[in-house]
Amino acid sequence: MTKKYYQTLGVGEKATPEDIKKSYRKLAQQWHPDKWNDKGLKERKRANEMMQEINKVYEILSDAEKRKRYDSGLTDFPADDFNCQYDPKEEVRKQEEELRRREIHIIDLELEILKLEMKALDRSSTLNEISAALCFTWPRVHAEDLDPILWQTYQNWGEKVAKMEITIPKGKDRSEELKNFKEEMVKAIKEAEVNLKVREENKKKSENDSELNQARTAAFGYIKKEMNKKGLKVKDLGQYSNYQERINSLGEVQEIRNFRDEVLKYILKLARKEPETRFPDRTDFPKPEPQKVPNRWDEPRGRIKKDKTDNFLSGIRGSKYDNLTHQELVDEIKQKQLNNASLQKLISVLETRNKELEEDNKALKLKVAASKLLVIIVVVGMVALLSLVVFVRWARSKIKKNQPTMSSNKIHRTICE
Repeated sequence: MTKKYYQTLGVGEKATPEDIKKSYRKLAQQWHPDKWNDKGLKERKRANEMMQEINKVYEILSDAEKRKRYDSGLTDFPADDFNCQYDPKEEVRKQEEELRRREIHIIDLELEILKLEMKALDRSSTLNEISAALCFTWPRVHAEDLDPILWQTYQNWGEKVAKMEITIPKGKDRSEELKNFKEEMVKAIKEAEVNLKVREENKKKSENDSELNQARTAAFGYIKKEMNKKGLKVKDLGQYSNYQERINSLGEVQEIRNFRDEVLKYILKLARKEPETRFPDRTDFPKPEPQKVPNRWDEPRGRIKKDKTDNFLSGIRGSKYDNLTHQELVDEIKQKQLNNASLQKLISVLETRNKELEEDNKALKLKVAASKLLVIIVVVGMVALLSLVVFVRWARSKIKKNQPTMSSNKIHRTICE
């Protein structure tokens, strides 16, 4: 059996289907009737016959079963007589079908790309919504602030959103998986925000309580100190005898301080209370016998007057008060408990010293003012002298430039003018 079919396509007997298809396309492009329309009748007929032959051969060799039968010689295929008719419309139909298949494939690819874009957009919007839920919380919620039990499934939530397998149903733009994940995340964030607010309120309350306790302790200490200075007891405070209960009932630091100041002012107005005797009066306790106080009026009257005069003069004649300061004099008065005459003498001494100091101060101020005035006069004189010197030099230089032959007398006269 002849192997003319392989020779017609220009391939060998062991050619692959790809080689056969490639050779067929090349020959079909060469002998296509449309390319021979401008030729002669014989040439167009020859091209039509060659195209029919090429199609017949390709129809047999492109089919694996027919090619196997052709190679084994089981079917007698005619070698020269080709009754196959070439149909250009059929060729166009096949090409259109191929184009449609390619268009459908491109549309399928575009749909896949759109699905991937929708998934990426869904992931991005989910991440943004969760981030916004974290940002717009006050106090600010961080990952470590969330409930560990509730938050354990959402560790590394960004990676989970990026790697989560999602499907977007037909007619929707969001996936149910990401929607549920976002809702659970927002719920956990809201719970954490509530817990943080409660924690902050408790913290502020504890700080306020500690400040109140410190203010109360300080107020009790100040009041107790002033009471000890005057020897008072709680019952001596009158309307403020329940000051401890009233301070404990106050809820603001400033209110406690204001009430403390009121109590301290009231204590300052109270008189100093003398301490009670160590041993109270008792009927069964023997009282000491009163000492006999000598009656001064029993002595001669001239002696009493002389003693008073000596005591007064001894207090004034001495120079122990001359070099004392004001505070030392006050202390001396308290210690010695001088009489009215001595106090008047001391007051007169102090007034005299005060007048002397005032006169010295006035004299010192006058001296300072005079020295300042003198300094100002000296400075003004020096400035005027320097200005005069500068002006004279400038005038001389000006005259020399204008009249270089003038004598010194003329220059002096010109300056004077």
